[in-house]
Amino acid sequence: MRIEIPTRVVLEKVITRKGSKELLDYIDESSFWSSPASMKYHGAYPQGLVKHSVLVWRLFAAENRRLQLGLSDETVCLVALFHDICKAGAYKEVQNPPDRRKNSYGYTYTWNKDQPKGHGTLSVQRLSTFVDLTDLEVDLVKYHMGPWYTVQQWEKGDYALLQMTKAWSDKPSVRFLYFCDELATKMEEVVDGKHAGSA
Repeated sequence: MRIEIPTRVVLEKVITRKGSKELLDYIDESSFWSSPASMKYHGAYPQGLVKHSVLVWRLFAAENRRLQLGLSDETVCLVALFHDICKAGAYKEVQNPPDRRKNSYGYTYTWNKDQPKGHGTLSVQRLSTFVDLTDLEVDLVKYHMGPWYTVQQWEKGDYALLQMTKAWSDKPSVRFLYFCDELATKMEEVVDGKHAGSA
């Protein structure tokens, strides 16, 4: 699947709110553009994160138009492209691993122990450092993993199941971003011929 990576110029035309330059500087300086999307599931290879994120952006933009969700192009880009900014720098590639430890793409990654904990909430924190997010944008990013969180993870405070279901009910676009994330993962799985998950 050919995924065209957006240039800085393209992003500057879409994300224009106060702090956007600082946010894009941070993105450029981080490992967002080179990181895998996971250790062994979807996008578990260099640039897997950005390719997955661009696909989610494409899908969510299309659904925003088709379903008339009423979101601005800036909001769609911000929450879809950077929903997984929490994963920038999260995984370290293991050099010269034995074949049995390689994932289905031929790479081996380990968790970066210096990485802060959290997923949706960590993405919100990183984005909010530079730009003000609306309540809806916070919910879109925070709950994009949907029910993939286990009960134990919910209880650890990243978010509560009741909070997520209320956001899904009150703000349909929150639910649709999750669906686009899942669809992107499945599309990658089919095209790559790999087993893909959401981790």
